[in-house]
Amino acid sequence: MTLQKTLLSVFALAAALVSCSTDDTDSGSTGPACVQKLEAPRNNLSVSMLLLDPATFEGLRFEWKSVGEGVSYDLVFDKNGGDFSAPVASFTTTENNYTLQLEDIQTLFDENVDQAGESALLDWRVYTTSNEGRLASTETRTMNLTTRSEVVVETLISPDNDTVINLKELEDDVTFSWSEPVWLGDAKLISYRMVIDAADKDFTNPLLEVEINPTASAEAATQTTVTKEQLTQLYNASSVAATEDAYMLKWAVYARIDKTEMISEETRNFSIIPKKKVGVFAEGDDLYIEIPGSTENGQKASYIDEGYYATDNDSWHDRMEKVGQNWNDFPYYEIFTRLEAGEKYAFYTTNEDQEKTHLFKADPNDGFVEKEDEAETYTTVDEAGIYRIRFKADGTNKFDMRKVEYINLRFAWGGYDQNNYTDAVMNYAGKGLWTLSQYHIQLRDMGSYKEDRYRFVMKLEGIDQVQGLSKNNEGTVTNNRPDQSENAAYWELQLSYTGWDFWVFKYPAWLCDDSNLGKWAADVNLYMNADKGHYTHEFVNPLEVKDFSDGDALYIDGTGTEAGQKMSYITADSYNTAIDKAGEVDRFKDEDYKYEIFTRIEGGSKFYFRSQFSNALYTLSADGTQVKEISSADEAEAPIAETGIYRIRFNVATGKAYVVSVDKVSHFFCYTSEETEMTYEGKGVWAIHDFNIKLQSASWGDGFDERYKFKFILDGEAQPYGRMDSNGNRPSFSIAAAYWYVQPATPDQWNPAFKYPSELCDGNNLTRWYADLYLYMNDDKGHYTHEFVNAHE
Repeated sequence: MTLQKTLLSVFALAAALVSCSTDDTDSGSTGPACVQKLEAPRNNLSVSMLLLDPATFEGLRFEWKSVGEGVSYDLVFDKNGGDFSAPVASFTTTENNYTLQLEDIQTLFDENVDQAGESALLDWRVYTTSNEGRLASTETRTMNLTTRSEVVVETLISPDNDTVINLKELEDDVTFSWSEPVWLGDAKLISYRMVIDAADKDFTNPLLEVEINPTASAEAATQTTVTKEQLTQLYNASSVAATEDAYMLKWAVYARIDKTEMISEETRNFSIIPKKKVGVFAEGDDLYIEIPGSTENGQKASYIDEGYYATDNDSWHDRMEKVGQNWNDFPYYEIFTRLEAGEKYAFYTTNEDQEKTHLFKADPNDGFVEKEDEAETYTTVDEAGIYRIRFKADGTNKFDMRKVEYINLRFAWGGYDQNNYTDAVMNYAGKGLWTLSQYHIQLRDMGSYKEDRYRFVMKLEGIDQVQGLSKNNEGTVTNNRPDQSENAAYWELQLSYTGWDFWVFKYPAWLCDDSNLGKWAADVNLYMNADKGHYTHEFVNPLEVKDFSDGDALYIDGTGTEAGQKMSYITADSYNTAIDKAGEVDRFKDEDYKYEIFTRIEGGSKFYFRSQFSNALYTLSADGTQVKEISSADEAEAPIAETGIYRIRFNVATGKAYVVSVDKVSHFFCYTSEETEMTYEGKGVWAIHDFNIKLQSASWGDGFDERYKFKFILDGEAQPYGRMDSNGNRPSFSIAAAYWYVQPATPDQWNPAFKYPSELCDGNNLTRWYADLYLYMNDDKGHYTHEFVNAHE
C-alpha cells in the first residue's frame, strides 16, 4: 500500500467536491459513495503532546466505515470551524483506516497551534474519490492537540436530569455516574471530583463533594455513590426541611490532570423530598375508621354525595326527618360499625403507602374536627352495639350517631292490611356487612300473580318508624324479575318509605320457579359499606331445597354466634376406638350425640341451627338438654347465659342435647407435662403463633423425646385429645393427612401421642425450630385435625 501525504489547494478541492446529499436527482447514476460513519478516534479527543513518548507511541489510528471497492480515501484536517475549502493537511489511502505517526501529529500541532502555543484544535473528515467523483463523509469530528494537561467530562449518565429522590421510599444508595473523558494518554492520570450544590449556587463551596482517584493499577472509576444518610443530612440541613418542601439541587463532575481541573460540559438538576407531601383534606377524600384492636378497624366510610341516591321518586325518604334532621344537603360521610362499651374510635386518611396523613375526631359535641395529636382524636360510646355514624366534613359540625337495632329482609307477604310482613333477621358479620345464610326464597301464590317482592328494613335507635331500603335504580327491567345479566346497579339501595311501590326489589329470576314456589335457598349479603362502591346486596351460593334427613349439614346461626359455622357429624366411624387410651371422660360419653360444634356464643343469644338443603331449623331448649325443630328463627331459645366458647352436641333423632363450656385448650408436651395455652381464633380454631418446638433430651431413640397431645378443659374437667392414626412413628410433612387427625382420649401422660415432624426436630439443637400451630376443631378439613405452618429457625 502506498501512502501519500498531500496538501490540497483550494482550487482542486472546489473542482472535485461533489455533494453527498440524498437530494441529488442526477438521472442514470446514484453517484459515488460517501463515508456514512466515522468510527475512531472518538469525537473531541484530547491528545497531550507532552505525553507522546517516541519510544512507546505506536501512532494514532483513524477508522471509518468502508464504502466498497474501487475508491480511495482522503483523511482531511482543517482548523476548527473551517469549511475544508482550504484544509491544513490530507492523508490518502485505499483502506478504511489510516494511522498518524508521531511526526505527523507533531507537524499538525506545530503548523496549527494557537497564539499561546498550547493547543491546536482541528476538525477532520474523510473524502472518497472514484471515477464518479469525490464526496465528503456525512460526519465531521474534532480533536485537540495540546500541551496543556486538560480533560473534560462530556456527558453525565445517571441520575437523569430532574430526578426526584424520595427519602421515604429510598432503599439503596444513589449512584452518580458519568462518561470517561476523550483523552489520548494514560487514563490513570485522571482524577474526578463529583460535586453537589444548591440549584442556585455555582459549586464554589459545594454542599457535598466526593473525590475519586486512580490507583497504581487501576483508573479512577467514573461513578460514585451517595448514601441515603448523606442525602438525608443534606435535606435536614436545608431551609426547606421545616416545611417538607422539595430541596432543589444540582450536580457536576470535575476532571483533573496534574493541577488543571475542568468542570463537566453538562450539569444536571435533582431534588430531594422527605416524602410525598400531604395535601390538605378535602371533602370526598377517602376516610377510614380507627378502632384499635377491633376487627372493625380500618373500614372505609361511604361518601354520600348528591348523586349517590336517586331522590327524584316517590319511594325516596330519609327517616331522619322524623327526629327533626334534614340530611338532604349532600354530601356527607356515613359508616356502619360495631363498637364495644368504652371502645375508642376516630377517623383518618391515608397516602398511597397506607400511612395515616390526617387525623379526625367525630362526636356529637364537636362534629368532625381535624387534630394534630392522635390521642386527641379518640372518643368512646357508653353502650356496645352496631352504630350508624353520619357526619358532614364541611366545618358545620353536623353529626348524628345512633344504634342500628336490626336490619331485616322483608318479604311482601303476610297480611297487607295489618302491615304484617314476613321478615328474616339478618346477622351483622362486621365492617358494615349483614348476612343471611341459606335464606329460603318462598314465593306466594296470590291467584293472579306470584308474590316475589322484597326490600330491606332498618330499625334505628330513637326513630319509631323503620327505615326502608329499596331499589335505587330501575336496571334493565321494570317491575319484572332480574336475571343474571342484570346490571349491577339494579341491586343498589336507597333510603325509602316502606310501601310496596314499583321501587321494591323482586327475587332474582334464577331463584324463582312458579311451579315449585319454595325450590331455592341462597345466602344474602347486604353491603352497607363502601366495598362495592354503593350500598348494595347479592344472592349467592344457591341450593335447591329438599327434605332434611339426619346427617345433612347443619350450620349455627343467629345474632351473637359465629354464624355460618358448620357442625361436625360424629359417627362410629369418625374415631379409631381400637387405639390405646381412646375414649372420652365426660359424664355423657356413652350418648350418641352425632352433631357437634366448638364455637363462641354471646350470653343471652337466641341461636339456632339451619339445614343447608332444606328449610329445617333446630334450636336447643332453654336448659340446653334438648334439641327441637322450629318453624322460624323467631322461635329460637337462649340456653347460654354467659359469653364464652362452648361445645354443643345433640342428636336430632333422640332429641338429646348437651352443652359444656370450653374453659381452656392447651398443647401438652408429654415428657414434662408442660402445657402451652392456645388462643381461640374463631369458628372452632385454636392457635399458638411462633411456637417454639422444644425437644427433650433423652437416653432413647435419637437422643430426644418429641411426643405431644392436646388438653381441653371442658366445664372444669380435663379431656385429652390425641392421635387417631395407628402409626406411632415420627412423621414428615409429606405424611398422609390422616396422621394429624385428633380424637378424644382418656387421661394418660403418653398415649395416644403425636410426634413432632422430622423437619422440626434437630437432635443437635433441641430448641432450633419455631412454627405456627393450628388446631381445627371444626369441619373445615373434614375431620378434627392440626398442622404446623410458617416454620422458621
